[in-house]
Amino acid sequence: MFELGRLQRGLLLVVSACAANACLDRPLALATPTVSARVVINENSTSVSQIDLLFMIDNSSSMADKQAFLERAVPDLVGRLINPGCVDDADNDVPLAAPDPTTGTCPSPYHRDFEPIRDIHVGIISSSLGGHGAEGVCDDTADKRTDPHDDDAGHLLARTSLTAVTTFQNQGFLNWNPNVAGAESDAQRLTDSFKSLIRGVGQHGCGYESQLEAVYRFLNDPAPYQKLVLTNGLIAKQGVDQALLQERADFLRPDSLVGVISITDENDYSVNDGSQSWLVLARSHNGVTMLRRPSSACATNPNDPCCYNCGQTTVPLGCPAPDNDP
Repeated sequence: MFELGRLQRGLLLVVSACAANACLDRPLALATPTVSARVVINENSTSVSQIDLLFMIDNSSSMADKQAFLERAVPDLVGRLINPGCVDDADNDVPLAAPDPTTGTCPSPYHRDFEPIRDIHVGIISSSLGGHGAEGVCDDTADKRTDPHDDDAGHLLARTSLTAVTTFQNQGFLNWNPNVAGAESDAQRLTDSFKSLIRGVGQHGCGYESQLEAVYRFLNDPAPYQKLVLTNGLIAKQGVDQALLQERADFLRPDSLVGVISITDENDYSVNDGSQSWLVLARSHNGVTMLRRPSSACATNPNDPCCYNCGQTTVPLGCPAPDNDP
């Protein structure tokens, strides 16, 4: 399933022009030729030799059972990648035909589904990026739950409920590569470590899951912020998270196949941090309740002067107060 198909060779050039007879049937005038082209670049057929697998695992409440299902799937996932099974000419699995443990070949007339992957990075991040600057929202210091993890900042996770999982050169991810010293070469140990990482994610994270933003922060953000600061009602990004940039540089290879797997049971709450973005998650600010329910007038006309946020300290003139609003 990871074999790359051969790209078609060739160059297609289509030039719009008129035939000689057709050109003589219209008045002579200056014209700009219209040329369109499609180019197909030649590439040799190849196969994937290294994979970087990033798992974004939702760590909010209600995720324990989903994480357990993922943990149960780990042996099959690992086995499928490092020891792919035999298939027939139509690429159908042949469960009764196993590769020879010594030669790695399948009994005739079958063949391997793809060549075993001997270089795999496995990293895990969570969906928790804190309250995006909103006061008292997804704040570990105010969280009354046991072992809260409201803001993992998009960093690689290597924790368990008791002790940290040993990762490749303490870089936060697992590395399957029998040819590299310090990397994992035993499939069972890789499976066990992978399961431990999943268990360590937990379900005591932020309830405003930022699944997509967490992936973007780890893989793509050129300057992930160090912290968000709320000043005069506006959010500002401060500093650059150099530790995350180092994790990204260690984890990603320029010539690897990158796979992103999201395990979640909620919609995405990602926020484009900046300006007044914090308001969408705010519960209160300076003692004022923020973004409570709207007044009943909003249900029929959002532009009605009596359509207001019931958390406002001042009610628009002539409109019912929140306690009197149906």
